[in-house]
Amino acid sequence: MFQPVGGMDRITDAFYQRLTEQVQLGAQVRQIRQLEDSVGSPITTDTVAVNR
Repeated sequence: MFQPVGGMDRITDAFYQRLTEQVQLGAQVRQIRQLEDSVGSPITTDTVAVNR
C-alpha cells in the first residue's frame, strides 16, 4: 500500500479542491455506482453523478 507524502487525507483534500461544487459535506454515502459514462452515489438527500 502506498502512503502519500503528508498523509492519507491528502487524497480527500485533492478531491475536494477539484470537486468543491459537487461535494455535500455531512451526507451519508450508502454505495457508489460505476456506470458506463459516470459515477453515482445515492446519499441521504440526493444522488450525485460525476461525468468522466
